[in-house]
Order: sequence, then structure tokens, then C-alpha cells
Amino acid sequence: MWMIKFLNKETRYQVPRWWTHMSSNHDIVWLFQDDIQVPPDERFPFYLKLVRVAVLQLILLCAVAFLFGNGEYFYNECQRRKKCMTYCQEAYFPLLTCADSGYMLNYKGNEYRKLWSYPYYDNSEYRTCYGYMSDNPDYSTSEWDSDRQERLHTCFPACKTGNDSDYTDDTRPECTDSSTDPGMVCVRESDSCEQVYLPSRVGDVDGVSFDIGYAWIAIAIANCFQYIYLYILIFTLGLKSLSINNIKIGFMKCGVETVILVISGLCSLLIVYQATLIDAYGPSKEFWFTFFVAFMIDQSKSFVFHTGVWYFLFRRCGYLRTNEEDFIDPAWKHKDEQAQLSIRGQIAKIMETNQYKFCSMGFLGIYAVYVLAILSIGSNSILDIIDVSFIGVFLFEICVATWVNCMKNFMDLFNIFDAVIVSVSFILYFVGVGAKGLAVLRLLRLVRLIIVLRKVTANTQRKSSGYSTVYEESLAILRQLKNQKKLSFKQKKELNWVIGIIESGKLYDVVVAQQSDKGNGQVSQDNEGRKWINMATIIANDPLLWFDRDLDDYLYERQRDDEPEDNKDEFEEEIRQIIGISEKTHFQLEKIFDDIGKWRFNAFQYFDLCGPQVISHFIIRLFKLYDISRKFEIPMMSLKTFSTAIYEGYSSTNPYHNAIHAIDVAHKLNYFILTGDLMKYISDLDIMAALIAAIIHDFQHPGVTNEFLIKRSHSKAIRYNDFSVLERHHLASAFAALLDQSCDITINLTEDQYWLVRTTIVKMVLSTDLKLHDKTLGSFKNSRNIPNFPNNDKERQILMNIALRIADNGNPLQPQDLYFKWMALMMEEFYQQGDIEEHLNMELTAPFMDRKSTNPYTSQLAYIEVVVEPMVEIWIDFIPEVKEDIFTRGLLENKEALRQKSDTVPKMNNEEDTNEIDMKRKRKEGMLMEK
Repeated sequence: MWMIKFLNKETRYQVPRWWTHMSSNHDIVWLFQDDIQVPPDERFPFYLKLVRVAVLQLILLCAVAFLFGNGEYFYNECQRRKKCMTYCQEAYFPLLTCADSGYMLNYKGNEYRKLWSYPYYDNSEYRTCYGYMSDNPDYSTSEWDSDRQERLHTCFPACKTGNDSDYTDDTRPECTDSSTDPGMVCVRESDSCEQVYLPSRVGDVDGVSFDIGYAWIAIAIANCFQYIYLYILIFTLGLKSLSINNIKIGFMKCGVETVILVISGLCSLLIVYQATLIDAYGPSKEFWFTFFVAFMIDQSKSFVFHTGVWYFLFRRCGYLRTNEEDFIDPAWKHKDEQAQLSIRGQIAKIMETNQYKFCSMGFLGIYAVYVLAILSIGSNSILDIIDVSFIGVFLFEICVATWVNCMKNFMDLFNIFDAVIVSVSFILYFVGVGAKGLAVLRLLRLVRLIIVLRKVTANTQRKSSGYSTVYEESLAILRQLKNQKKLSFKQKKELNWVIGIIESGKLYDVVVAQQSDKGNGQVSQDNEGRKWINMATIIANDPLLWFDRDLDDYLYERQRDDEPEDNKDEFEEEIRQIIGISEKTHFQLEKIFDDIGKWRFNAFQYFDLCGPQVISHFIIRLFKLYDISRKFEIPMMSLKTFSTAIYEGYSSTNPYHNAIHAIDVAHKLNYFILTGDLMKYISDLDIMAALIAAIIHDFQHPGVTNEFLIKRSHSKAIRYNDFSVLERHHLASAFAALLDQSCDITINLTEDQYWLVRTTIVKMVLSTDLKLHDKTLGSFKNSRNIPNFPNNDKERQILMNIALRIADNGNPLQPQDLYFKWMALMMEEFYQQGDIEEHLNMELTAPFMDRKSTNPYTSQLAYIEVVVEPMVEIWIDFIPEVKEDIFTRGLLENKEALRQKSDTVPKMNNEEDTNEIDMKRKRKEGMLMEK
């Protein structure tokens, strides 16, 4: 379709967006996506789209079916065995003469052990089976194995002549009297028979399998006929007769439509006929699975192909920009067929009602009872019918929801999971997998009960809030909106600002907005007006209050957001030049930053993309995110030089305390600010200080603990009097780097601002000393109960200290795969210190530093229980928004995994158990580790 879509240059844009291109050309995407880029009179109704896609898939199914052929020949040959057994039993009834013979033989490579005796009987049926023996030499060589004949034999003589070389391993007796018919020995029906040959079979030959080779060949054949069909279809749609006198075009259009109808009908009849033959005689399970694999490969191929067409042909490898908006009539986006829109709207309203959701939950509950019945009593034909009826209802519900919501229905991962479970269950039922075998799979659908119940409860929470004022109700609505996960960072920031303005009573404050299109005189006048307003308000009473996000700052940001994308493009170009990364790498990094507010963050992948520029890119992008560079006039080159100096100060030989750990801690802190909503408690200057503290908190870390430096009387320990040795060194070295004029990012700060930033950073980094763990945690516990906490600089500092402390020790809170990677690096750094201490004949600083005897999983469990978990429990009580990420899916799952893994490590002896108990006691005293 895409070739025709762009022929008319007056109405078709030349470079569409990627999603528009895919929705115009990919079968499945086009089926469920509205054609807003096409005039309403040229759009396809949904049912016509469905017919077109169905015909295309019928062509593919037809190609697969005719590649398979059918197994009618093999089926008929194998049915001879059943016939002969029936003939024998009818002839000798009620005598049980047709019994196992006890013989075995090997004939032309096929071994037969299930042989039964068929004594001579003078009737036509016996002679028919006797005649089957004449076909034995004529069977072809098996396609499965060239060393044997096709395994289609039915009967053999009851004795051997001794001169037939085709028989080996033959236990039949020698023939004695040639005048008497000795009868036959025949193969039982249950013995394996020849099957249709699949050259590239994948899977279990006796179970479910498919042919990957046939899938690719079928796609190649089907695509040719599909393109012919589409060409005829497009040609037909292009035939428009504007006059009743133009009979030629009318006849042509009618004739082509007839051809399409005939082709569609013939294709349907052929595939029904061929599928029936395969289902009766051939490998039906392999046939349907091969078609399913071919369908998935074909759609994936189409997705990749059209993505390549869009990027390389339309965008010319990204050289051309999309110009879709210049050619689309805005009215097209909102105009659809009224009947379809009305039906969709009505169905959507019904599906949003609580009554529908409760009915859905009730139906799922009934299905749960059915699944438990299947698991307990087994399945039968009646239960199978009930099962497929349930699945049919679920599948219909998914189809309706997809039709109503289009591709938006699959933006939710649960809906994708739900659709996959139902579709797979439906397909497996028809290929012969029983209900009991799928019961556990379908039981997963019952998770929907929890999801639907949660949504219904959330919708009714506000209705049951009781009596409240308009002020309280408004704030409740805004907070509920803010908690929506689908909101962007910008939207959440705006809602935070609105809530803050309402709560602070600044709703009627006067402000002069800065307009970018005014002349210099007008801007100067506005600045003067703003100064007079500030002098007349509470802002004048606090020289640091303007650091917060006030109304003027908010209006500036709104004005900046409304400006064209040129500013954004300029910033991206600037950061690419300063950092020195390719456009492809920049694009990958921007995709990571789209999810920077989420808990999962793979710092290792980020480092692989950035390399030595990892800290520079990360801190510049975060400063851009919070607009810190503009607000405090931070020179971009100074920020780049400073962050490069910080990166160079981290030792790449440290397994754990390196630059990757620095950006990982900075991300956790950023997550607490964004998702944990710490922004409502701290100012932009605080955010700047917090991010700097995160990236320098382990600057120039030597890879050993404070205790090691103190025991060795290291020069750093002497310089800092054995107190927070490494933390003080991190701070002193980082601030020394700021003394270099090319690294000074604080050059445009006022003196008050500078000392506020420095004090905040110093206190935050010092709080990472584990010896101060109890003090840091105790301060937060005590201050937590203060009304309106935090309401001054001291309390804000306590909040920021605990935030960095948890970020620094937050590896056990991460997703399991990332946690165990960080855990291995942490333990390796401890082991390296243990190796050094052993080499220097020193007593080990801690027992868990001995790589020979330490159970790392038990050690980590103790670390979590003593250090991490107490902090997290009080932290999630303060910001419950992060509980699910860091506690439920983080800490609890990791603890359970550690317990399971610790059982796989041999237990220590009594002396080592004593050391383990002593280690826990030392941890409680704050002597476990530095990080």
C-alpha cells in the first residue's frame, strides 16, 4: 500500500512519521490503527480491513498447506493393519486365535517386534491381506532415513525360506511343507508407521513440532501472491467513475472486483479442502504450528522491512526530517465514520463501568473454580467443551477491547500478557493439547482479578472520602492526578507547582512574565517591575527564597516549552559536540533518559555507550532535566571539564568503587527526587548540590576501607585524624578540582549560594561513613515526627543525608539481575582487600573479606538486615510512592533469592560460625565496611 500512498504530491506528505508509515503498511498495525493521515472518504472501515488481512493470511496458509501436501497415501497404507486385525477376529470369533506370535524380524532396515499370527482362512479377506505382502518389495526408500524402506508393511509370511537376504534378525521358523499355507504374521496397528517427511523439523517428533524450512518457503511463495492481490485491490480502489456515462471504467471496476471475489473464494475453498486432508491424513499439529511460525516470521519481517524503507528511502538515512504536519488537514484527525465511532464510544463506556468490571471478575472467579476442577479430577470431553467456551469468551473480550482502543490496548503490559495467554491456549486446544495440560497456563489469567479489583477500588476511593472543603477536594484531585504513572516528568512538575502554589497561599501573587519577543526596553521595564513587586512581597525577607521554583520561574519554563524544537535541537547538537559522541549513541542515550525516572537503570550499559564521558553526559543531562544550568548560569564547558576530572579520579581497577558506581548512586538519588517526589521539599539549589554530592561521594577511592588505612597509619588517616578518612578525602579532592578555573561550575553563584551548596555537599558525603550510620538514621527518625517536616535548612539537610545514604547502599533494592552483578563486584573488592591483608600478615579487617571461607550470600543477608533494611523501612514510610519498586520487588525478592542461594554453599564449621556471629556484632557497631 505504501507505494500508492505517496503518488499524489498535493495531498500526501513525502516524509511521514515512523508510526504513520507503519500504520499504513504493516498488516496488523494497520488493522487496529485509525488512518488519521488519510482523508475520511478514503479510509477503510474496520470490517474491510479485517477481510483484507484475513485474505492475506489465507494465502499464507494456503502456501503452507500445499507445501505439506497430505499424508493420504501413508494413512491408507497404515490403515491396512487395522483392517487385517478386524478380518482375523471376525473369521475366528470367538476364538482368540489372532494373538501375539512372539516373532520378530528386520525387513529392509525396519525392525518389527509387534507381530501377531493370522492363520490360514479360506475367504476373500484373508486373500486381501495376503496380497498386501506382494507390495512389500515395492515401497520406496524412506525420506527420513535412506538406509531403510518406508515403514508401511502390513503382513509377512509366517515362516522363512532361508534364501531371502531382505530379512535379518528373523526369529520365524523355517518353512517345511510347501503344500500347506503356513499363514501370516502381521504388524499390529499400534506399531509405528511411516510419517510425512518434514526436512527441517524443529521440536519433538512425537509431540508438537514444526518445519522452519517450510515456513520460509511458504512466506516467499505467499508474498508473491499477496503483492499481486494487493496490487489488484489498490488498482480497483483507484478506479473512480465520476460520470454515469463512463461505462468503461464502471465495467472495469466491476470486473476487477469480481476477480478479487473469485480469487478470495477459490483461495478459501482450496485452503479448507487442503487443511481438511491434512487434518485427516497428515501431520495436522505440525501444519498449524508451521503456519503460526510462518505468520510470526512474516509479520516480523514486514516490520523490519518497512522500518528500513522508512529510514533509508523516505528519510534518506535520517537526512530528511518528517513533514507530516504540513500536509495533514487537522480536521482529518478527529473525523471518523460516525456509526463506527458511536458504537466504539458506547462499548468503551460500558467497559469502563464498575458493573462490567465486577461481572468480568465474577466470570474469572467461575473460571478459577473450573481450572481447579481440571487439576483435581482430570479432563473429559464435556470439560473440554466448557474450556473452549470460556476461552472463546475471553478471546472475544480481548478482540472487542482491541477494536475499541486500537493499539492503545497494548500499551499496558498486562493486556499483552493476557492476550498471549488466551491466544496460545486457544491455538493449543485445536492442535490437540488437552485442557489439563493448559490449566496451569490459564491459571495465570486469574492475576486479572487482582488488577481489575485494584482499578475498581482506585476509582471508588475519592467517592468515599467523606465530607471535605472545596480546597481539600481540589488538592485531593490534583494529588490523585500526580500519582498517575503515565504522566511525563514535565506534567508531574507542573502539578507539583500548582499544588505548592495552592498550599502556600500564593495563588494571587503578582508576577511579571518575561516575554522573549519584546524589545530591550520592554524587557528592562519588566525587570524593574519585578524588582518592585519582590520588594513589596515576602520574597524580600529571605535572600535565598528565590532559589525555589516560584511563579516567575514557572512561567519562564512554560514559555520555553512552547518555543519551537530548535532550542532542543541546539542543545542536543551542543552536547554531542562537547561530549564527543555519535548521533547513534546520542539517540540510544536519549532513549535511556526517557525512562530516567524509573527505578531500573543499567549503569553498566550506560557506561558501555559513553565510555570515559559517562559522568559528563550523565550530569549534563540531569542538569538539563532540572534546568539547573540555566538557573545558576553554569558554563557548559566548565561542567564538562569538572565532570571529566571527577571521572579520571575514579580508579578503573576498583571492581566496585568506580565511575559506574558514581552514576548509579546519582540515578538512585534522582529517582527519589522525581518518583519519590522529594522536589516538593527541596530547592533547585539543593538538587544541584545533591547531584554533585552523588558523583563525588567516592572520588579517588583507593579500593580499601577506612579501617585498613587507619591500621596501616596511612598518610590520609594521619591527615584526617582517623575520622571519616575516605569521606573527607573525597570532599577535599573534589573541591580542590573546583579551584581550577576551567572546572569552576560555581563561578556565577552568589557567595550565599556557594556556601549553601558547599555545606550541603560536605554534610551529605560525610553521612556516607558507616560509622555515622546510627547517627544519620537516628536523626531522620527523630525529625520524621516533627510537624511539617522538613521546614528549615537543618531538617532539609537531614532528609538529603538519608537520601544519599540509601542511594549509596541501595544495591539490594535493585532488580535481581542488577543486584547480583553489583554484589559480585562489591564482594570481589572486599576479597582483594583480604588478599592484601593476608599478604601483609595483617589481621583481616572483617571475616567476610576472606575469599576462601566466606559465604557471600549469608554475608549479604546480614548486611541487608543490619544496615539496609532499617533505613528502607523508615524511608518508604516517608515516601510510600517508592515502596513497590525498592521494597516489594527489590529488597524482599533479593532477600529470598539470597536465602535460597546461601543453602547451596557448604555450611561453615563452628569456628567460622563464631566468626559470623562476631561479624554481625561488628556490623551493629558500625565496623562492617565503608560502603
